[in-house]
Amino acid sequence: MKQLFLGLTVEPLLNAYPQIAQWVDQIQELAPEIFQSRKKLLVDNPVIVPLAINDDKHFIQILTNIAFKQGIPRLYEWAIRHPYLSWQDRVKLWLET
Repeated sequence: MKQLFLGLTVEPLLNAYPQIAQWVDQIQELAPEIFQSRKKLLVDNPVIVPLAINDDKHFIQILTNIAFKQGIPRLYEWAIRHPYLSWQDRVKLWLET
């Protein structure tokens, strides 16, 4: 159930254990609302942005927290540290724009 809620692949497990597959089907039938996604905060979500340098195409990937406010994604970072922007913060802000 935890893997389902996290959006992880469970098909190999369900294929290997038909009894578990039957239980999952029954729970989905009895309480479908618990399987509906209501995520408003994605923690450590990968964000990939293309970057072109001298006709060479590269990609930058970061892991960041994304919250949705009225359907608009916003980056959120929290940490105990100095109040100035680190290079990681600057890359994340560049990716957001």
